[in-house]
Amino acid sequence: MWDKLRPMQRYEAFPEWIRWIICWPISLLISVALWWLLSVRFVADSDFFFLEHVILRLAHPVVVQICFLVAIYYTIPRGKLGIALTFIILRTFFLVFFLVLTPLLLLGVVPQIEEVPMNWGHWWAPFLGEVLTLAASVATYSLLRKQHYSSGRVPEPSI
Repeated sequence: MWDKLRPMQRYEAFPEWIRWIICWPISLLISVALWWLLSVRFVADSDFFFLEHVILRLAHPVVVQICFLVAIYYTIPRGKLGIALTFIILRTFFLVFFLVLTPLLLLGVVPQIEEVPMNWGHWWAPFLGEVLTLAASVATYSLLRKQHYSSGRVPEPSI
């Protein structure tokens, strides 16, 4: 029986309580592995400014968050869309915190924890990465929602 099943069908064949236990380590492992793979840099900072400071800083949070949302959606037994939306809301709070804290650091109102001086050049790439992450998360949620309700197993709620 197990030979003819695809990996997701094998996973869904487990009892629900086992899937609740193993869904978090699977999702976190995928997320941490992607975070680590995208964080490893094989080039010097000064040689490839565009690759290092633009593409990696913008793509890194987007790829990790989207893959985490998809992993959560496919591994959680119930409440898939609700938990994915919860993580998007948490990421939005992180963005709001970033929006409030960074100008305060730049203006010197809040003392800096790091030894590296913070300037506007260090600020724009992570900020834009967070904005792109939020936009990509909402787009991914809408695609997952469309897929969830188009499967025919779950009726779409009427508002």
